[in-house]
Formats: sequence, C-alpha cells, structure tokens
Amino acid sequence: MKGIKVNIHPLVIVEGILFFSMNQGKLFLFVMVCCFIQEAGQALILRRYGRKMNRIVFSPLGIRIEGNHMEIIEFSKKIKLHFMGTIVGIGSSIILFAFEEQFMAFLCIMLGVLRLIPILPLEGGRLYLEVAGRYWGTLKVASNMTRVGIGCGYGICIFGIGIGILFPIGMLYLPIGLYLIYANKREFYAITRKLYTGLIIKGDKPLKEVIVEGKESPLELCGYLNPEQEIFFSVQGNEGVSQQRVMIALLEKKDREWLWKVAGKKVVNAKKQNLEYHGYQKYRK
Repeated sequence: MKGIKVNIHPLVIVEGILFFSMNQGKLFLFVMVCCFIQEAGQALILRRYGRKMNRIVFSPLGIRIEGNHMEIIEFSKKIKLHFMGTIVGIGSSIILFAFEEQFMAFLCIMLGVLRLIPILPLEGGRLYLEVAGRYWGTLKVASNMTRVGIGCGYGICIFGIGIGILFPIGMLYLPIGLYLIYANKREFYAITRKLYTGLIIKGDKPLKEVIVEGKESPLELCGYLNPEQEIFFSVQGNEGVSQQRVMIALLEKKDREWLWKVAGKKVVNAKKQNLEYHGYQKYRK
C-alpha cells in the first residue's frame, strides 16, 4: 500500500452513522466490502496494463480506485477496465449463491449493475464519456454529463427529504445526492486536466479533420478535442489550425482573432488520405 493515497469524504462518515443509527450497520459494511472487491478486480487489470493504483476514494457511492497515467491506456483496454468491476461483482454473487446467501448475492449483483449507470463519477459515466467523447468531443460530453449529474444530485436530495418526512430511511438518500452535486462540480476540471495530459502524450493517433467556419473561439474548438485522436480544424478544406495551436491559445488566454490570424496550411489532407472525416454541420451547436 506504499505510495497509495486514501481519501475519505466526510459524507461517507455521515452515511455510515445514518446506517448504524437505523440498525443497518452490517448492510453498510457489506456494501463497502462488495465495492472494494469489485474495485480490486479493476486494480488487477490495471497492473496487467502496466499501471498502478495510486488512490483509494471512500464516498457515499462506495469505494473507487484510481490509477496513475490512465491517459496512455489504449481505448479498447479502457473499455474492458470499466466493465471489470461489474464482472467481478457477478462472479462474487455466484459464490454467495453457492453458500446460500441469496440476499447478499442479489445485493452484489445490484451493486455491479448500478455502477454502470451513465452518471459521473460512476464507472458507467466514465465508460460513456470514453465512447461518446470520441465522436462529440470529450469536454462537450463532460460538460453535459456534469450538468445531468448535478441535476440528479438535487433530485435525489429532494426525494430523500420528501421520503424522510414519513420514513427515516429516506434520509439515507441525502449523502448520495449531496455527493453527486459535489463530485460533478469538481469532475469537469479533473476531466479537463486529464484531457490535456492525454493530448500532449506522443503516439500514433489517427488524424481527424473537423470542418469549421474559422470564427470559433479557442474554448469552442476545445470542446472537440479528445486524447484518442489528432484533431485538425479545417476551413473550407484548405487551411486551418492544429489542436496544438488551440491549446496554446486557450492556455495563454488568446482570443479568436489571434487563433485564426495565421491559419497554418495542412500537411495532410484527411479526405484524400481516407482518414476519419467529419463535416461542420454535424458539430454545429
């Protein structure tokens, strides 16, 4: 465990107190153990891919592990990694069924399925971000997903308060809703940091040409970027700017006039080389 950081969010302590006060302490502990087993499966796959676990996060949504330099893992391997926790959860339920622990087995299956809900910071949300980000841009998808996550958080809080007025068990929803609001407000910045880390990593990435009007701001173009591809923003198929120039403009707080004043000539024509090509209309906001 040397070099591994452990983060315990205060809301998970509140959640634990609520569970124990309602005589559901064993259920709370089992959920945490089950989540840890599922995440341990991911940790093993991470090690197989040459990455190490560097952080363990305890939250009202369970336990989550994070690895170092996830940006350099291939797309196909990332997809397998996101499904691994659910696979381990289903495998654990089979063992529990064998020992006639039906309730615990069903709970283990339920946790494995719930982790695939496409909401950040759940594993399903990260999976959807990986897939959708390749087509619509990582930051665009992340921006929409974090808004949805915050909305879900507020909805769960309202639901919990409404149920809690009649049944105390409804209060168990509050830590989950509050954590979704907190996590999604921070998630966009974390995704942005990881995106830029992935963009500067050199590698054999496919070229993707995006046709634009040539009037977009650096922030607008940044929405198209994802670490899996090399993006070139083309104007009328002749000239444009590279994703590196967009990044420089964003980091140095340049405006759209600076970005497009000297539009560099393309070295490779994406259409002639039969590379992935997308027209402007598909990406119009």
